[in-house]
Amino acid sequence: MFFDLDDVEHKVRIRTALAPPFWWGKTIYALHTPAILAAELQTAHQSRATFVCSDNDARHLRRLGFGRSVTVVPNALPMPEQPPGLVASPTLMFIGSYGYQPNRDAAHRLLT
Repeated sequence: MFFDLDDVEHKVRIRTALAPPFWWGKTIYALHTPAILAAELQTAHQSRATFVCSDNDARHLRRLGFGRSVTVVPNALPMPEQPPGLVASPTLMFIGSYGYQPNRDAAHRLLT
């Protein structure tokens, strides 16, 4: 199992709670942070590797005890100066959860 943390959710929860406007409900929202962190830690320890999008997130998680298996996979990659040539056979890559019906429909449409 691999754990893909496209956002470190306990950090998002704190950041959201501290951002204006301030209201009492956001304080209660922030109280969920320890449970979210515990779930992230447990899942990371059960996984072969944990993927994050930035070096900052990787350093943060390692400081919290997530271990050395935290790997950075950036959201964006640099574009080559020259586009690659066309491939000999048609190639398609579809990224999405097949548990979500619109994604299944899109994949089926692309294949047919």
